[in-house]
Amino acid sequence: MKKLMLGLILLLVTFLIAGCTGDDGLQLTRVDVQTVNTEGFEGEVVMITDQALLKEMKDVFKHVKWEPNSEVSMPTRENYKVTLYFQEKDDMPERQYEYRVWFNADDTVTIISSNLREGYGLLDTKNTELLKQKLTSEK
Repeated sequence: MKKLMLGLILLLVTFLIAGCTGDDGLQLTRVDVQTVNTEGFEGEVVMITDQALLKEMKDVFKHVKWEPNSEVSMPTRENYKVTLYFQEKDDMPERQYEYRVWFNADDTVTIISSNLREGYGLLDTKNTELLKQKLTSEK
């Protein structure tokens, strides 16, 4: 009986660990990138659909340190407007999240999300360089 109970507990712990470290169930299907200049004029939208690039973009966004339910105002216009499209299930419509992205002088990124659960976030220097490469790779 003790072995059965121990086995069940180990199985439960394994499922919990796998669930916490696994994918969030959302598949990134598309990213739209739009450059914004200092006068506020927006460039044409570049659509990213390459699966490898989408995976890399999703991985970079996982490193953002979010401050949920926060509002921030920035002194300048954003450098980019980025829209991420996620598909959860085939029979459900895509979820769309908009991000305003600023590249800072200290080689970090500030991101303001349309998702209130994210608010605004910061990205470290290593991932800032990766994000910059991804946003400019399709242009």
